[in-house]
Amino acid sequence: MALQEAEDRLAGLNAEINRLLEEREGVLKEWNAAFNKENQANVICVDENTEDCHELYLVNGESRVRVCTFGEYDMEGSTEKFYRRIENSIGMLGVVNRRAYETPEYQKNLIYAKACEIRENYKAKLKDRMGQFQKAQRHMLAPEGEDAAKTYGSLKDGYLYLKPKLALADENPANIHRDKE
Repeated sequence: MALQEAEDRLAGLNAEINRLLEEREGVLKEWNAAFNKENQANVICVDENTEDCHELYLVNGESRVRVCTFGEYDMEGSTEKFYRRIENSIGMLGVVNRRAYETPEYQKNLIYAKACEIRENYKAKLKDRMGQFQKAQRHMLAPEGEDAAKTYGSLKDGYLYLKPKLALADENPANIHRDKE
């Protein structure tokens, strides 16, 4: 097999993996909704957020165990890297919590579903901020007074902050829908 042929097959497989991971997120949402309706074990996954750090806990009545930790930086990468980070965190905290058994599949699904929900909200917030920036930037094209320069300076700082985050979160700033006024 020639190198180019192998690279083409690998690129195709990587694209398929990414497609399946995106599909998995949708199925996890459906599973989570169904599980919450029939939750016989009365186990829920809760998020305790401190600044840009998310700590996920499995709660069952009075029992509460930290099962996953991730931050804003982890949500900015590809879907594959995000799932890998979640899986590693589950494994590390299993060791820290001295769990002598593998985390049951339904508990992992609860953790993944909550993490996906958090990441989706994070991406939506980034898109919203970028949209606000672009809207304000359009208004800056016809400045009225001295405040325009100050506003533009703060908007530029905001854009410089958001642009790399959107790029890392697989979002192209040019693809964000602009308000039409």
